[in-house]
Amino acid sequence: MDIVRNGIIMIIYLCIIFIIYMVLSTPFDTVMSGLDSGANMSQVTSGVTTGKFVFNMMFAGLAIAPVLWFIAWSFWREPDWRERL
Repeated sequence: MDIVRNGIIMIIYLCIIFIIYMVLSTPFDTVMSGLDSGANMSQVTSGVTTGKFVFNMMFAGLAIAPVLWFIAWSFWREPDWRERL
């Protein structure tokens, strides 16, 4: 496997995830803030806060998982299964 090719694929993937986050974060924040502004109930406020947290953590996981995989892959050594005579 080629480390440069996999590095470029990872960088492109991270750019796509970043662009998707930037596009979706504003409408999601607007919707969640709209839910929160009309009611003074603590359950609604708690749900909105939790929803925003889950949204941000979802994209953080989508960004961190490939980086960790790439680091583990680049340092992984294949065992030598051949018999030596």
